[in-house]
Amino acid sequence: MPCPAVPRWSPVPATEAIALELDRAGTRVVLVGRQLPKLEAVAAELGNAGRVAVCDTSSEASTAQLAAELRDERISILVNNAGIAGPVAALTDIALCDWMRSSR
Repeated sequence: MPCPAVPRWSPVPATEAIALELDRAGTRVVLVGRQLPKLEAVAAELGNAGRVAVCDTSSEASTAQLAAELRDERISILVNNAGIAGPVAALTDIALCDWMRSSR
């Protein structure tokens, strides 16, 4: 099974287009965002066992819950299409406080 991609949700058509294109390419997509109805609407269009997870990335507790929820996923792509411009580095090299600051 291919590794999933995780677009962080933003209420813009670009995020939906990215998710749908990744799905068309055969990638299993995990949609993450604050608004469950929007996530579910797009997930209904996904054909590769897409999944949704509600998370407010400006909340450390919500982000920790997301990490626990996705613990068994092997994530290969992260599409960060929410928040403000933040640090430019590999996700594993970004301090939690810098990630949180870019999500507010």
